[in-house]
Amino acid sequence: MDEIIATKYLALKDELNERQRRLWAASEASSLGYAMAVSLPSAVSSAERLEKYGESYFLFLANPAMEPTNNATEREIRTLVLDRKVSQGIRSDVGNEWHERFWTVLATCKRQGLNVMAFLREAIFSLLHGLSPPSLLIPLGGKCP
Repeated sequence: MDEIIATKYLALKDELNERQRRLWAASEASSLGYAMAVSLPSAVSSAERLEKYGESYFLFLANPAMEPTNNATEREIRTLVLDRKVSQGIRSDVGNEWHERFWTVLATCKRQGLNVMAFLREAIFSLLHGLSPPSLLIPLGGKCP
């Protein structure tokens, strides 16, 4: 349905002035049953966003590996957001930097299928014995373990 509206809008946008585009957007919203839920400024804003970023909105159709939503990313940061809410945030730059690094290590280990405790144990051992720290970087062109 959205693709049909996008196609219609792209075909009409150069032939309509601003007022006509607004009326068209309101008419489309009404025909889809959104007349009460979508205000005219909201419909116009959506049409303007579609005009500006339209190609980006539909990239997932051409690339099957790309997800159409950001749900996976939202799920990944949910624990961090809840932690920040419960702890009421970090009150110093040093604490904030430590927190960012710690959560990055946790997320990276999880994504690569690594044991977080084993990685932290190895990092602390390396620090205490003057050894090179373990790396979470994946070689260019490499794959996660």
